[in-house]
Amino acid sequence: MRKNALFKAVLIFSISVLTACSKVLTLSTQDIAEAYSGDYACSAVILAEDDSFNADIEKNGSEITFTVTSPESMAGLCAVLDGENARFSFCGISADFSQNDVPPKALAKLFYLALQSLSLPDGISLNLEQTRAVARCNGFSAELDKDDLALVRLSFPEENTVFEIENFRFL
Repeated sequence: MRKNALFKAVLIFSISVLTACSKVLTLSTQDIAEAYSGDYACSAVILAEDDSFNADIEKNGSEITFTVTSPESMAGLCAVLDGENARFSFCGISADFSQNDVPPKALAKLFYLALQSLSLPDGISLNLEQTRAVARCNGFSAELDKDDLALVRLSFPEENTVFEIENFRFL
């Protein structure tokens, strides 16, 4: 009787361990690309050089809207990027640009290009042990929650910029 109970316990433990391992091993760059080709929203604390900003970010279709919420002097600054164009607005004034005219180190453009890269599986190398997805071509790393693929942190080492992501959710 005891051997039978011990055998069942070992069997259940083995199945649960194998199930957990197989769940991690099945995660692929294609899973990430599919998730990030859809819509999402989040807030971010952005540390860029010696400055700090807070922003709300939302992707709907091909557009990403990036709205600064602090510091107070910049609150309300909004950038909308759609792959070809960029629209900036602040205090009732707006301007449209070609996305090529936006400086490559602009925070909204960095975020846009990184998340666009995550929606293309070819440029991502995936380290499952640390649940990090790294796009090789754009010089950034994206830390993802292993269970739901939510973005947790986006780092641009060459730009000395980090996005600490809060309340990320797929829409």
